[in-house]
Order: sequence, then structure tokens, then C-alpha cells
Amino acid sequence: MSTQIKTGDQTLYFRDRFMHAERNRVTAYDASEGVLFLTFMVILLAHKEAPPIFALDNVDSALNPRMTQYAVSSIVDLTKESEHSRERQVFMTSHNPTAMDAIDIFDDATRIFTVSRGQDGYSQVTRIRPPDGLTREQWIAKKAGRSMSELWLAGEIPGALGEVRF
Repeated sequence: MSTQIKTGDQTLYFRDRFMHAERNRVTAYDASEGVLFLTFMVILLAHKEAPPIFALDNVDSALNPRMTQYAVSSIVDLTKESEHSRERQVFMTSHNPTAMDAIDIFDDATRIFTVSRGQDGYSQVTRIRPPDGLTREQWIAKKAGRSMSELWLAGEIPGALGEVRF
């Protein structure tokens, strides 16, 4: 690391397994935004003094679609498996359709909401859930096996895309 960069008493390093062994230590200054955001999320989820309720805005920030799905799925699993899972709530926002594929709409402990603006300018929040009495198998058959991200992109989730105007 350059001596021109002011650091504190400790420096965070990452090891890049694809780089030459003599030059595979990368500081947080050189790491990608995605790596830093994932590090932040892991620390927040694992820290014993983390708040019981918090939000991760743009959870897909700087992550590719596959990593977004993996990160959201991991956050859901870690939150549900936590010893404090009854008290813990994590609110996530995303503009990446694959984030929705990581959440089971049949599990009442995890929920997806759309937030859109009505004609009056006020925000409208709507929970996405299967119709009452519809089983997972019936849902899959009704939606022709398509994932939540496919339904979102096809415009079949009311309020998820809104009108696109330029």
C-alpha cells in the first residue's frame, strides 16, 4: 500500500486467491465496492451489538445478479437462524429482480413488498403474496414455473415496475 494513504492503527486486508501468491493481499482501499459492501453486511449480521432492526438500502449495490441473489438468500437465512431471530428484522431494498428470487413468498417470516407512488403522490406499499389457499405447486403451475424475477420483468407484479417515462 502506498505510504501516501493515511491509515489507522489497523488495516483490513483481503486475500485474492486468483492473484500471484506474493501479491495477493489487497487492502480495503483497493477492494471493489461489492467486496466492501459484503464485508459490511457480514459484520452487521454477525456483530453481537448490531441493532435488532436495520435496513440495507440497495442491497444489490455493486453486486452482480447472481451475487445479489446469494447475498439476499444468506441474509434471510442468517436472520432466521440467529439466536435473536424473533427480535431481528432486516429491511432490504433492491432494484435487481434476482433479489426477489432469494425470498420465499410462501414463508410468512419473509416478505416482499412493492412500494410505488399513487396518482396522489403518496407512497403505496403492497405485500406480494400468493392468493389465500393456493399451494406452492398450484402457484408454480399457474405461473408456468417462472421465477419472481421473471414475473417482475414481465410486468406481472403490480406496482413493482411502475410506468417508465422519459
